[in-house]
Amino acid sequence: GIQFMTDRAKATREMRRVLAPGGRAVLSCWLPVALQGAYAAIDAVANKGPREASSPIDPQTLNKLLLDAKFFAIQIETVTRQVRVPDPARFAALTLAWITGAPASEALVAAGVEALTPFVVGDALEFKMSSLVAVARVKA
Repeated sequence: GIQFMTDRAKATREMRRVLAPGGRAVLSCWLPVALQGAYAAIDAVANKGPREASSPIDPQTLNKLLLDAKFFAIQIETVTRQVRVPDPARFAALTLAWITGAPASEALVAAGVEALTPFVVGDALEFKMSSLVAVARVKA
């Protein structure tokens, strides 16, 4: 969730500070919302068009943050996983509430469910999500 941190450098320094010698940190950071399938569809409904819900980090910036915090042996890769959510309407309601900061109206949830139609398989929501995953070590 480092994409949600307001001071990313401070957050990575704090991760480094609390790790024991020889320890490692594992960070996951979403790629842009436009690449997140169902989240992009819901975000467009909530905001009457696409926008960036968080500030993704590119691999070079993430690497620099970790190096500056005195991590070493940094490995960063893009990981894509299939997500399956059993209740598309609940997903729409919860995600819209998270984006807007308030419970979503019935009409907004209905619009969200409609936007999710391309991702519905059977009675579940299925889509791919991609993140950067970094593993960084602390010297022993």
